[in-house]
Formats: sequence, C-alpha cells, structure tokens
Amino acid sequence: MELLNIECLGKPLRLEASLAGWQQLFWDEQLVSQKTAGSDNEGLKVHVFQLHQQDKAQPIEVRLETDIRWQPFVLDYRLQVDDDIYAQGRRTEKDMERQSPPPQAVAPRVQASGL
Repeated sequence: MELLNIECLGKPLRLEASLAGWQQLFWDEQLVSQKTAGSDNEGLKVHVFQLHQQDKAQPIEVRLETDIRWQPFVLDYRLQVDDDIYAQGRRTEKDMERQSPPPQAVAPRVQASGL
C-alpha cells in the first residue's frame, strides 16, 4: 500500500510498504531503494539513494527516514537532500482515509470481429 507520496526535486517520491515489513521507495516511478520483510515491521527505516547530474561531479544524496507504527497507523518521516531537510511530517490513519487511489492504467478495449 502507498504510505507516502511527496515531491522531491521536482519529481514524485513514493513509499510503498506492507504489514509484513517490506518497503519500496520510488523516485519518478523508478525503484531506488527497498527493504525486505523481517521480524521488525515497525520502527525506524532509512532509505538512501544518489542522483547523478551530468553537469556536476558530486552526486546528490537523498535520504528518507521513516518511523512506522501500524496500530494505530502513524508514519513520521524526514526527507533530506545533501544533509539539508527537504521535507518532514506525519501521516496518520485519517490521512490514509482521505488519500485518493493512484491512477490505474486502463487496458485498451479490443473488439472481436465476427467470422
């Protein structure tokens, strides 16, 4: 399920997770970090990835720290870009209830022709 969808450097940063404990982080729809399921499905998790720019020698380091509690649901997060806080906040069960579902790809309709 989608737990977080925020803007990061002009592109969407999306965190998906499950009660089993796995997490996947996407930046601009590309998987950039993942955590496998384990016995500790709550608590602090840290995702770190780098973005490389053609005109700069140093990559940009992006770090998302999440602290999840499932019952009742609370997600505290902090997003850092090159050690500067870019965004931080808290999502609760109420936020999840108000969240609109992500758009689904619609398969084109195929019309059968008669014989």
